[in-house]
Amino acid sequence: MQYNFCAITTLSLSRSLSCSAFMVLILLCSSPSPSCSLPPFNSTINACSYYSSANWPRRAMDLSCSSWQQVLPASCLYNCLTDSSGPRVSNVSAGMRTDHSKNILWVQRWRRMGLSCFSPREQALPARCMYNCRSESAETRVFVMSCLYTNRLKKSMLWLRQQKGMNVCWFSRQTALPARYLHNCLSDRAGPRVFVVSDLHTDYLENMSWVRRLSSVLYKKDVLIVAGDVAEMYKNFVNTMSELRDRFQVVFFVPGNHDLWCRREGENYLDSLEKLDMLLDACRELGVSTRPRTIDGVGIIPLFSWYHKSFDKEKDVTGVRIPSLEMACKDFHACKWPEELSNNDASLSQYFDLLNEKNLNAMEQIRKKSNQIITFSHFVPRQELCPEKRMLFYPNLPKIIGSDPLEVRIRSIHGQKGNTSACHVFGHTHFCWDAVLDGIRYVQAPLAYPRERKRRMNGGEDWLPFCVYDCGLTEQLSPSFWSDYYTKNKREPENTELAPWVARFYRS
Repeated sequence: MQYNFCAITTLSLSRSLSCSAFMVLILLCSSPSPSCSLPPFNSTINACSYYSSANWPRRAMDLSCSSWQQVLPASCLYNCLTDSSGPRVSNVSAGMRTDHSKNILWVQRWRRMGLSCFSPREQALPARCMYNCRSESAETRVFVMSCLYTNRLKKSMLWLRQQKGMNVCWFSRQTALPARYLHNCLSDRAGPRVFVVSDLHTDYLENMSWVRRLSSVLYKKDVLIVAGDVAEMYKNFVNTMSELRDRFQVVFFVPGNHDLWCRREGENYLDSLEKLDMLLDACRELGVSTRPRTIDGVGIIPLFSWYHKSFDKEKDVTGVRIPSLEMACKDFHACKWPEELSNNDASLSQYFDLLNEKNLNAMEQIRKKSNQIITFSHFVPRQELCPEKRMLFYPNLPKIIGSDPLEVRIRSIHGQKGNTSACHVFGHTHFCWDAVLDGIRYVQAPLAYPRERKRRMNGGEDWLPFCVYDCGLTEQLSPSFWSDYYTKNKREPENTELAPWVARFYRS
């Protein structure tokens, strides 16, 4: 019988130790059998590796080298799907920084041997290491796991012994990510999964590259919800939606404010409403859905919306000079509206809400026949889905993010009290969010700007697109700084004392 080996490079256990401690645990397990996740050890296991004793010399293998700090997309699918008959190896140097000259040379030496390299960051996902997520091989495989702290060694070994006979392929970090449930793997289930993403902003080359690196294999049976702000430029919008349409079975879209900007292409449109019509026409040509549909029993309802100042009902921050909305928000200059519509009142929010009226019959049919309904918009339906003003670098942000008619529309679909299957997806503020309010789950999973992804609470790329439905609503999104904060801390809208990080900004 041929044996394969899966190895993980260990981390130094503690700075307090005089020397780094390493340990390796080996588990014999049979394939195929269901994947199972490691228990939450107080550790970080970065990725898994796959070896074949029949081709042990490294130069003969197809190697993927994964470093902890660098970021490359889930579409580096060396360990996801292959037509090759040869074995594959994914070796991890945990904590290795590829911006270090010695490490660069190390990677280059591997590349000269015809090997490949991919690098997920600390928030590593199974999508980058999925060789063992689904296997039709009859071979026995050996998994070697490390970075289990010594004070957990006995429990870890006991647990591993209990897993004998199971196909264990997993890694975890101290804070679990949603992809730990393998939603980013190929699915054998009959029904589609529903993935969500917002604020792609593919006018940035880094963001467009992220879209193009998405797997062209993993999502062929699945649905993608794009909650607005795809691109400012019409050409980039069409290219982006075309790329997504090639990767997913069904793609849904609602426009965001950036999609309707005319500042660079003003001569092509009479106003932003004309551009809206052109975007919807492009979606029809590409086969992108902008109207309610039922996909294998899952009702998905796009909701058009716009923001208005009166959405903000919390006390304003005073005592500091805050730039006006016209200075802070480019919509006031980049969008062009007919005379009867304006960002200065509720006319735009009412106009966009009325666009949903033509879909009332389809919405009602979905309400009656679908057990699972997912609504989505670009703008924010409730002020509680944004941090308090004192926490924001621009305290007047709530005046340009949300819509009261939108929340009324959502409640008319999901019910005033909501239900366990009620879910609404939104975007716009670029804050990762996942919370249940009055019986409805509200999710924001933005890609955001490249500079914002450096902060954990704003955007992401390693865990996107986020799977919100897989034979039922999935568990809550993990990298959601602010919604996690408000699950532990009471909202205090009457408190207008600026948070320290904001106060320093205004003093400077």
